[in-house]
Amino acid sequence: MTQKLQKEKETVPGPKRVGTEKTFNDEDIEAVTTIVKNLRVALSNILLYPAESQFIKDSMSLVYNDLTKMVSKYKSMIFSEAEGRLLINSKPLTLTKVDDFISSGLIIFFGSCNIRSVTFKDGLSINEMASFVEKLSQKKPFAEGTEWENIEIDEKVYVAAGEEDLIIEG
Repeated sequence: MTQKLQKEKETVPGPKRVGTEKTFNDEDIEAVTTIVKNLRVALSNILLYPAESQFIKDSMSLVYNDLTKMVSKYKSMIFSEAEGRLLINSKPLTLTKVDDFISSGLIIFFGSCNIRSVTFKDGLSINEMASFVEKLSQKKPFAEGTEWENIEIDEKVYVAAGEEDLIIEG
């Protein structure tokens, strides 16, 4: 490999890794599992009830309260998918079959919106959370310019083509 190619290869950044410095303890795993369940329930509810109903507001509050506790602890929470499994902060969760079924439903929502990962950052507001869940429930790709201050959507596909190669699609 020429020196120029080696230098270029070293300067190409890979996918961002934010909020991955801590590992989950048992209490955190339970909290994250609850967030996933409540997020999936909120998505189902928003398909059944008007967005302004108290039922939807209560669903959003559950997700928001649990999520912001974890985001405060980890500075961010990244929800992504790899090989059909939900990853939180780049780590697969050990789930029961029921919880795994619920998380796969969430992955379907992500896939229908072309979402590869969602990062929730410290400072997240309930309005941002509600807006995100409403957009996600529509099961279609987000429009250009759909942005939130404390929620990042990644639609890029990162593929390892070789041992040291990274192809970024999107």
